[in-house]
Amino acid sequence: MENKELIKKYFLPCAMYYGLLVGLVLAVKFAFLPLGFRFSIFQLLFIVGTLLVPLVLCYTTKLFRDKFLGGKILWWRAYLFSYLTFFFASLIVAVAHLVYFQFIDQGYIYGEYMEQINLLRSENITGDTDYIALLDSLTENLNQLNQLSAMELTVQFFLQNLTFSTFFSFIPAIFIKKNS
Repeated sequence: MENKELIKKYFLPCAMYYGLLVGLVLAVKFAFLPLGFRFSIFQLLFIVGTLLVPLVLCYTTKLFRDKFLGGKILWWRAYLFSYLTFFFASLIVAVAHLVYFQFIDQGYIYGEYMEQINLLRSENITGDTDYIALLDSLTENLNQLNQLSAMELTVQFFLQNLTFSTFFSFIPAIFIKKNS
């Protein structure tokens, strides 16, 4: 079984440390979003980075298990470690979101999405009403998001990340657990 003394000593500090590292990776990944509107390679990097988050959590949980717990970890502890790592990463990336939306964005992302929706709207030569309704819905949702302050957007993304972490943490817990 797991060594309880090692867990007491290293569990939270390691989750905080790995959370810092994952948070920095997520902040760099977030920087690819606005760049992706001008350079498609950054859009691809943003999507790939998003898909790699569960693998990064697997890697950090495996490092914790092997370096600090002697290669043994229970499923629920692996889940909790992954969740806490992502929680601390979410705090770090929340700071990046706040700085970006407060001082840098100034409506850039909103404008780019609206430009893309208007382009799609103008290319609808068939006049498909379902398609137009979808674009109207997207426009309405973007307008609502545009009304949020930088702090409200940051809290929204933070809570979204916590929701994702609930599900993303299952992946490392399933593959990294090792009882004997």
